[in-house]
Amino acid sequence: MKKQILPIVVLYKKELSDAESINTLLDSDIDNSISDIFVYDNTPENFIKNNIVCEVYRDRNVIYHHDIKNSGVSTAYNSGMKKANELNYKYVLLLDQDTVFPSDALKFYQQSIEDQPGINLHVPRLLTKKGEFCSPLRYAFHRGFVTNELSSGIYSLNTYSPINSGMLLDVNTAILAGGYNNKVYLDFSDFQFIERLKNISSSFYLMPLTLEQDLSNDDENYNNLLNRYAIYCECARFCEKNNIYDEFIYFMMVLIRGMKLVQRTKMLKFISIFYNNYVRGKK
Repeated sequence: MKKQILPIVVLYKKELSDAESINTLLDSDIDNSISDIFVYDNTPENFIKNNIVCEVYRDRNVIYHHDIKNSGVSTAYNSGMKKANELNYKYVLLLDQDTVFPSDALKFYQQSIEDQPGINLHVPRLLTKKGEFCSPLRYAFHRGFVTNELSSGIYSLNTYSPINSGMLLDVNTAILAGGYNNKVYLDFSDFQFIERLKNISSSFYLMPLTLEQDLSNDDENYNNLLNRYAIYCECARFCEKNNIYDEFIYFMMVLIRGMKLVQRTKMLKFISIFYNNYVRGKK
C-alpha cells in the first residue's frame, strides 16, 4: 500500500527550524500522518555556521540533501519526487521556506484526495503578505496574469496555472510528465512544469484553502535587482520553446522586464544584463 504525502521543503540560507512552511504545516498535522520530510538545502557552503543536520525533526524522519552548488528549486523538487517514488509515496507536497499554512491546512489536502481521486494536482489559493491574490494565475503567452480570486473547484490547466508552493502532486503523473526542467532553476520553473504536466493531465482542483506566501518584490538594493534580473534572464533562456512565436514571446517578456527596471532605477546596466544573460547566452 502506498504511503500518502511526502513534503518537500527547499531551504536557502535558513535552518529547518526557522522555515515557516514546514513548521506551520506540521502544526496542522494533529494526527501525525506525516512521517517523513524531504529537505533540499541550497545554502552555499560558506554561509553555513554551526549547521547540524538532524535526522529527526519534530518526531518526523528527515531525508536531507545539501546542494552547495545551489542548483535551484527544479532540481530540488525532482530529487524529492524521485525519493518519494523510491519510498512508495502517492503524493508530494511542494514547499518553499516562507509559505504560511493555517492550523487546519493538512485536513484540506486529505479531504481533497478523498473527494477528488481522479485529480493529479491539488492546489491552495495563495495570497501575498499584503493580501493580494497570487495563485492560481490566468496563464497565457507563457506567463501568469493576476485574476480575481477563484472559488474552489476543478479548473483547466490550459487556462490557469498555480505556482509552486503548496502544490500537492501525484508522484507517478509528475514523473511521467518529465518533472521539472532542471535548467529553469527559479523563475518560470512552475510554469514550465505545468506546460509539461498538461500534456498528460488536463486539470487541477483548487481547494477551499488559503495560504500566505512571501513574494516581496520591493527590494530597492541595486545589486540585488541586478542579480535577480540576471537569474530571470538565464531561466527564460532555458525555457522550452517550440517555435519562433515562443522565441518572440520570451524575448519581449525579458526585454520589457529589463526596461521597467531601467525606468525604476535610472540605471542602464540592466540592458547589458539582458544582452549577456539572454541574447548572447542563446548563441
